[in-house]
Amino acid sequence: MFTDDGNFVRVDSDGKAYLSVDRTCLTCHSSQNKAWAAANAVNIHGTP
Repeated sequence: MFTDDGNFVRVDSDGKAYLSVDRTCLTCHSSQNKAWAAANAVNIHGTP
């Protein structure tokens, strides 16, 4: 997710960055799991 030095978020070949659901969702929703977070991310952001 981050560059080796931790200073930047990695990007894909299209130059798009991402953060995983365990970092963005499950930090607060700690009683849930990745499947729950991925399913509910669609409702929040329009795409998983």
